[in-house]
Amino acid sequence: MRYCWFGQFAQTFVKDLKLVEDPMLTAVASRSIAKSKEFGSEYNSKYVFGSYKELF
Repeated sequence: MRYCWFGQFAQTFVKDLKLVEDPMLTAVASRSIAKSKEFGSEYNSKYVFGSYKELF
């Protein structure tokens, strides 16, 4: 269930980014590289990572 919460938060966050002038989603991380790539592609993220450790 924890992953679902973060997923919902991420969806809300990126939708709210559209309310800001010139928003940029710089990086996306997930336990699954496939999910990171999908989310990053949908929202034009510059970087995608297959783990949170890789992000940091």
